[in-house]
Amino acid sequence: MVSHNEVWASVAGNVFQAGAVHGDVVMLPREHRQGVDALQAELIRHLAGEVRTQSAQELRQWGIRDRDALSVRWHTATEDLLDHWENIHGSSEVLSLAGHFTAIRTTYKAIQSKRLVILGGAGTGKTVLAHRLILDLIGDADPVPVLFSLSEWNPATGLSRWIGQQLARDFSFLGASEIITGKRQADLLVERGLILPVLDGFDELPEQHRRAAIGEISRFDVPLILTSRPDEYARATRGVKAIGGAAAIELENLSLEDAHHYLRRRVSRTRSVEWDAVFDHLRTQPDDTASRNLARVLTTPLMVTLAETVHGNSRDHRPPALLDSLQFPSSEAIEDHLLGAYLDAVYERRTRGGDAEGLSPGSYRARRWLGYLANHLEDRNAHDLDWWRLPVTLRRSTRILVTSAGLALVLGMIGHGVYWSGYAMLAMFGSDVFSKGMFGEVAGFALSASGYAFGLTFWITGGLATGMAVGLVNESKFVRGRLGREPERLRLFARRQGRAQRSWLTRVKNFFSESAGGFVVAIAIGIMVESGGGLAATPLHRISVGVFGGIADGIASSSIYAFLVGLGCGVILGLVYGLVNVVVTALGDPFGPDATTPWVLLARDRVVTLVRTVTVVLVVGLVVGFMYGSIVVDFEEGFEVGIGIAILSGLARIALSAWGIWLLFVRLWLPLTGRLPWRPKLFLEDAYRRGVLRRNGASYQFRHARIRDHLRGGRGVE
Repeated sequence: MVSHNEVWASVAGNVFQAGAVHGDVVMLPREHRQGVDALQAELIRHLAGEVRTQSAQELRQWGIRDRDALSVRWHTATEDLLDHWENIHGSSEVLSLAGHFTAIRTTYKAIQSKRLVILGGAGTGKTVLAHRLILDLIGDADPVPVLFSLSEWNPATGLSRWIGQQLARDFSFLGASEIITGKRQADLLVERGLILPVLDGFDELPEQHRRAAIGEISRFDVPLILTSRPDEYARATRGVKAIGGAAAIELENLSLEDAHHYLRRRVSRTRSVEWDAVFDHLRTQPDDTASRNLARVLTTPLMVTLAETVHGNSRDHRPPALLDSLQFPSSEAIEDHLLGAYLDAVYERRTRGGDAEGLSPGSYRARRWLGYLANHLEDRNAHDLDWWRLPVTLRRSTRILVTSAGLALVLGMIGHGVYWSGYAMLAMFGSDVFSKGMFGEVAGFALSASGYAFGLTFWITGGLATGMAVGLVNESKFVRGRLGREPERLRLFARRQGRAQRSWLTRVKNFFSESAGGFVVAIAIGIMVESGGGLAATPLHRISVGVFGGIADGIASSSIYAFLVGLGCGVILGLVYGLVNVVVTALGDPFGPDATTPWVLLARDRVVTLVRTVTVVLVVGLVVGFMYGSIVVDFEEGFEVGIGIAILSGLARIALSAWGIWLLFVRLWLPLTGRLPWRPKLFLEDAYRRGVLRRNGASYQFRHARIRDHLRGGRGVE
């Protein structure tokens, strides 16, 4: 046992206490006696608290309580789905692993190898049982059980390495590298056997990866738990050995008594009488078509909970309706009805009861938006719903054009604001304010109609050119199987939680990545600015002929010089982007004390992006202004050019971030095209509270694959 006060007191957050509680004391794994230092002991204790909080929260979201939970039972799986008993518990004697929901810990502890496969059909409660087992095991002096969704794993990445990556992603306080070895704390915990992987959803792996996954999991010779549908697992192990050292249990269908007992206790006394009548019919007339259909449906926890949600206390759906064989001629028709009416029920319930955020989208709109998200996941062949990956399934041309148009719109508004602010100052303070210097030039030119047309055209053209370059740079994050720009995990303006820092190799890679992006964007900015000078020298009557003709003539008049200026700007801005990134990274701390949630990640990326943007604007404005002013021997003109390039550079830096992509696509384009609401964050949070979505680290998932599959349907047109 280790006291919280003895180790790494800088870590904050929830404290998990197990067994008899004595202050800040928590049980640590037995491996603590094998050289686990004080820092790792604190990390383990803190991880246990975060995992316990997450699993308890998920069970609460699903309304799972021991006193009224469905009595899920299981039996030992068939011999072809488990390893030799000698490899499981050192004897050829067959071990009975039969049990029920609250006894899952007993079943697991009976397995000497501590390697268990939980098999069950769709909707049988595998993930719920996994969370229950996590809560039962987390107080023991054993490795910390952590749930990992296998849907995103490619077996080409070793399982040990992938688990370390997932730990560092979802629990940022495990991302720090040890100073001596350079290894992440997450990887060290895995190597030293301090993590018990709970691998959820083997069946969600692409079929071509499953057999390789069986081999990789077998070679990962540590205690673990795996969940899967039985057919997919059987096909993957056919002709090869099942997972080495692993026992297997298979979840059984619910009995009519289990379903009846659950449903009547979850509703009012009046409605429970109606459920009694339904089950009396099922028992007394088992050969009736309606009885056969409904009895077949009420064998899984998913369908029973959907029946409770839809027909429990709804005024529109009453239990006896499920026995209408004309309306529901088959069990599939009943399942489709329950899946379809589920959203109506959960959104109707919260809407009538009031919503703290004032967000009551109604089931029709919610179904449309959730349908888009379900199709998005299908297109990606994925299960994790990440806010920064929502634009991934848009066409490449759409992403580039929206980025370009978005920056052009913002810069057009800036140009419009410059004109009207100059006009307002002239009206308020008179012409003396603009009698000399830069202000005189701005006022004299901006307040003319042709000047306004040129200025607006100049800024819009700058936005289009910069946006096109930014869009192309962002697209480089989608090549070679990558899924776009990842959000920043740095915490700025906060006390450090770790003693170790990012490796120098990571810093160098980040520097060159930022520099390359800034270089490409700045070439476009430099060419545009210098070509704008050519445009300014072009007779104004050409602008009246056509904006684009004037632009083309302006660019042609100074193309070579414009390219050289763009190259110079590229070198300057590339260095500024890279150096600013190094400084911000050095000042930030990527190792926060709490588990990573989707919106904590968004907030961190927003803060980091704004700090980088302000720094870039200040540095670029001063450097470019001074250099250009020195060249033309006119620092007022240099100051003007510096401000213009600084604004373009700052907006480009925002658009190059995950937060900027979120603003452009998830907050603007997708709502504008009707595929998502205007407040997507509140919508996703609301769907999570209603139980439609569940949370997996920094990602959301649909509560169940059947609900997600049912929502797949019509698609919006890009």
